[in-house]
Formats: sequence, C-alpha cells, structure tokens
Amino acid sequence: MKAVSTSDQGHLSQLLARAFEHDPILRWVVPNDQDYADFAEEFFQIQLSNSGASYTNDSRSGVALWFGPDDRRSFISQIISSLKTLWLLKSNLSRAYRLQEIMESYRPRKEYLHLTHLATLPEAQGSGIASQLMKPMLDRARAFNTPIYLECTNRNNLNFYRQFGFRLLDDIPVTEAGIKGPTIWPMTLEH
Repeated sequence: MKAVSTSDQGHLSQLLARAFEHDPILRWVVPNDQDYADFAEEFFQIQLSNSGASYTNDSRSGVALWFGPDDRRSFISQIISSLKTLWLLKSNLSRAYRLQEIMESYRPRKEYLHLTHLATLPEAQGSGIASQLMKPMLDRARAFNTPIYLECTNRNNLNFYRQFGFRLLDDIPVTEAGIKGPTIWPMTLEH
C-alpha cells in the first residue's frame, strides 16, 4: 500500500466514479445518469484532495479515503470545497443536505478515524484489495486506541466490515420530503 499522490488523483477519481456508479445512496442524491456523469469525477477529485490520509495499491485498482482527528483543512479550503460541491449538486441539494444531517447525528462525539470512501475497480472486487487498503488505518487505530467510524451505503458490504470487528449502530431508511430513499448503515469499530 502507498499513500495517494497528487499524480494519482485523476485516475483514482475515475476509479471512485466507476465504483460508486450504482451506489444506492449516491444515486439517490444524483439519480440522473447524465447528472452523475457530470458530477462524479469532479466530486471524487474534491474528496481525494480533502482526505486526511488516502491509500492505494501499486496497480491503483483500489483506494481508501480517511479523515482523522488531526486532519485539519484551512477555512479557505473548506469554503472552496463546499462551494464546488454545492455547484456540482445543483438541483440535488435538499437530498444531499438531508443525508449529511442524518450521517452527522451518528458520528462519534470523541476523536475518531472516519473511513469516508473505500473502492475497488469492479473487475478487481473480491481479490482482497479493499482489505489491504484498510490495514494501515486499522493498525493506527489499534495503536492509538482510536475508534473508526463509517457509513455503509450498500447492504452487500456489511459482512465485509463485520469481518474486521465493525459493529452496526443502526439501520436508517432515508426519507426526504416524504419520499422514501435507500438505507444507510452507520458502523463503528472500538478498540
């Protein structure tokens, strides 16, 4: 595993866009295929730029984005990222805001590591890449007795996280303006 470099970000934003193309939560926020195509790579480029620690493998077929308690962005950087994201979301702001509000209510109140995104190229899934990408931060969390938090957005991934000891906090069906959306599964790993 290696830290993501600036030169990796273009390729990895494409990887993330492909890997999350059918993600229930992201596609609820951006349901239109053309809107997703216009949104995804730039959105993930912002996520990669703002991630505190990101890891990829030598073949760049997977990526893990983390944010920790010591990862601070400047106020200006936060404003610029927020404005870019708002512009990208355009007419989907209310759903994105509702989703953010729900997720924020489950995040730990003490310092924690946040796994924000974990992705493997679809054709490489099931080959152990995602497990390898998690290792550096799992080791860090264990060494510093820091909890890890994530929001699982795909039911098929719950058992993947459980194998590391993550426990499910809740099963949250998302609704916005009375319209039922997908489910989020917040999970935590305490040491």
